[in-house]
Amino acid sequence: MKKQTIMKGLVIGVCVLSLAGCGTKQEEIQGEKDMSVTGQYQNSEEKQNNSTTNDAGEKVDADSLYLSAAMTGSVVEFSDDGCTVSATVTEDDGKTGVAAAPGYESEDTNVVVTYQEGCVVQIATIYTSTGTAELEQASVADIKKQSSVIIYGSFEDTHHVTATKVIICHRTA
Repeated sequence: MKKQTIMKGLVIGVCVLSLAGCGTKQEEIQGEKDMSVTGQYQNSEEKQNNSTTNDAGEKVDADSLYLSAAMTGSVVEFSDDGCTVSATVTEDDGKTGVAAAPGYESEDTNVVVTYQEGCVVQIATIYTSTGTAELEQASVADIKKQSSVIIYGSFEDTHHVTATKVIICHRTA
């Protein structure tokens, strides 16, 4: 009986120690992934900031498109000199983006976007299976109602952005 109790204690101890070791290794692996992803974002962001209006077919990390953006959202109204965007609101520490359903946009969250002279417009075909995006040149005429957009520029106030760049997002598998 005493031998059996000692054996159970030994087995439980070995299991606890082995599980504790697994958790530590997983955290190390996750930390390495986080560091490598951060490096990729920085490199992709530098590429994005250095891109010119002549880039066609440039492939970038899809997540990097969002890093330096002023805002993201869906187009409610559009014209040749600007558009109104229903802003995507982030929740869950930036892990979840919430957008209003078409027809349920709120004036409280809509943002008027004015295109700065020389504003770059691109279409990003985002491949969700690989996490990459292919950029191609576009024009203001390509911005339509309910287009998913990423806006780069600066906020003039809470409800107005002057855009230096607009990316129209098309998602595909």
